[in-house]
Amino acid sequence: TLVDGVESVFSLFTASRIDPATGAIASMLPERFEDGDDVRDIIAKAGEKDLLIAQFSRPEHNAALISIESPFSEENGQAPEAEPVYHLIDEIRAIAPEGLQLDFVGYPLLRADAVEALISDQTILTILGVSLVFLVSLATFRAVIPATVCALPALASVVWVLGGYGIAGSSINYLS
Repeated sequence: TLVDGVESVFSLFTASRIDPATGAIASMLPERFEDGDDVRDIIAKAGEKDLLIAQFSRPEHNAALISIESPFSEENGQAPEAEPVYHLIDEIRAIAPEGLQLDFVGYPLLRADAVEALISDQTILTILGVSLVFLVSLATFRAVIPATVCALPALASVVWVLGGYGIAGSSINYLS
């Protein structure tokens, strides 16, 4: 919760119960574990009493799920672009204790990865398309100048499309 961009954190450690006698809210897990405590056993026993702890933990695999709410969503007007999402992940990894393995999942990461892959694929396919036109023309004409002349329309079409977006003042995004 101390990392900028994290709005809230929900995990098995946020599981709580209401004490019927006093009405006080008490954590299902101890606030601190002592050196001699069998943490897996404590979490497994708490998971038998509380479904949330059972769903958020896998003591037999030494794993737990921690749900992080971030501001990245179209509803907030902050679409999950690759750079901010990866920056948040890097910040979280930087403060994680040594030896803790972190795996990230969720919509913001999936969308950031998909957008990055789309842009990469579009760039590679454009380069491959122009190269293929040049190679086929080179094989057909067996000369560099005619092959270059045949490849020019493919290059010109890319320039025309980008120029058209610029003249129209349209933004270029991963879909366009």
